[in-house]
Amino acid sequence: MTDDQSVVAEVAEEVSGEVGRVRMSPEKRRLQLIQSAEELFARYGVDGTSVSDIVGHAGVAQGTFYWYFKSKDDIVHAVVDSLV
Repeated sequence: MTDDQSVVAEVAEEVSGEVGRVRMSPEKRRLQLIQSAEELFARYGVDGTSVSDIVGHAGVAQGTFYWYFKSKDDIVHAVVDSLV
């Protein structure tokens, strides 16, 4: 990458607010999704929280959510299990 390309990449990152993808172990990524769901469920309720809300809060793609959970009900059960 040239210096010019580096500067353009930095500016694009600042403008978009995106830092890039953070690599995590599958266990940590799953826990991140559960923690995001728990926080949103506490704030907005289960019915007031969508899968889109959870992935937005966690900063991951929808496909990532469905890699770990079959449905919203599945993550609700995971949140309850994490609290027990």
